[in-house]
Amino acid sequence: MKIRESIHRRVVATVIVLATLMGLSLTWLSGKAFFDGMDTIMVGSMIEAAHSTEVADGRPSSLMNFHVASRWQDMPEPIQRHLDQPIEPLELLINVDGLPLLEDPGDGYFATMVILADGSTRYVSREFHEYDKPNYEMKRIDPLLITIVSAIIILVLFMTLMKLSLKRVAQPVERLGQWAASLDQQSIQHEPPDFQFMELNRLAGLIRTSLTTIHQNVERKREFLQNASHELRTPISVLRTSSSLLRKISPDATPKQSAVLERIERASITMSDLTHTLLWLERESTEALPCADLALDRLIQQLADELAYLLKGKQVDVQLTTQSGTWKLPETVCRIIITNLIRNAFQHTASGQIWIVQHGLDVTITNPDSEVYDKELGFGLGLKLVDRLVEQYGWQCDRTEANQLHRTQIRFTGPITTADSAG
Repeated sequence: MKIRESIHRRVVATVIVLATLMGLSLTWLSGKAFFDGMDTIMVGSMIEAAHSTEVADGRPSSLMNFHVASRWQDMPEPIQRHLDQPIEPLELLINVDGLPLLEDPGDGYFATMVILADGSTRYVSREFHEYDKPNYEMKRIDPLLITIVSAIIILVLFMTLMKLSLKRVAQPVERLGQWAASLDQQSIQHEPPDFQFMELNRLAGLIRTSLTTIHQNVERKREFLQNASHELRTPISVLRTSSSLLRKISPDATPKQSAVLERIERASITMSDLTHTLLWLERESTEALPCADLALDRLIQQLADELAYLLKGKQVDVQLTTQSGTWKLPETVCRIIITNLIRNAFQHTASGQIWIVQHGLDVTITNPDSEVYDKELGFGLGLKLVDRLVEQYGWQCDRTEANQLHRTQIRFTGPITTADSAG
């Protein structure tokens, strides 16, 4: 299972890694500084011993446990066995048994070479042996244990303070998210609450400003479409009425005049469907419509007859199979969906056979695909509107293409009041 990314976890992990690296780095630096200081003290003492002791070849001398000689071969045998002869002046050679950081060291051997002011060379060494330790022990706690316990205490205090700080920051961020998720048309009019931090308050202001702008744009668009659709209804009605009247008063119209009149009638029907579609595209998705007894078979037959003009001049045969019955459904929504599906099939079929099958609440429309179809009266809102309405009402719509056939099946859900089979 993939762990979801979290700012809180990311910050905590980053701080822990940085704190660990910093602790290790400081521990290494402090240890290095300690041993470098000890080495400097040792070299200083060896220089002092070299200047304070008179030696000659074959006659080494000792001062405060420091062995001083003018030749390397005059150094004590353990020094020569454990260390190489120094080459560079004041280069401290060290050989210590054990790990000084983790335990008390065992035997230790130190040596260096000192050049005096007169140019003569002195070799100085010092030995430490485990048996040279005093036979009494000071009562003290292991320094390593003190270091580990101190590091754990500091890390716990650090993590506690960091968690408190993150919690103080996380709570306003969570409140910001809850406030943003609860914004609606009414609450967006009010000023955002105080989220304690300047950056969060600025972000809340940007969210409110952006959503307000989007809401205003949507409202202007919706208002424009509604006004335009309503304003178009009157001239469309006049156009359809006038075309019907013209056909009645001109029964002897020439074929050319009849063709023009048919185009006017088709255009008026299309414009009427378009205005209806625009109104529904801007309808509130949460608005519920009352359901009534709807006879799907009669509705499909009626719509197929009304849209039959789209098939004039085409070699297309429509096979209509329905089942009589009534169902509790929103008639306006069903009419819009079926209209758009039948219109799409009629317009996209140049020749062949179209099957419209209604069985209960299932409506299936199958038509052959064709690259040549009538674009004169088409508009691209039909299928978009169908998808939106189907999603809004929780219905099912499936589209498949196989064997050069386009098949659309929609299933309306609703309680059946009466139903009986019919061919």
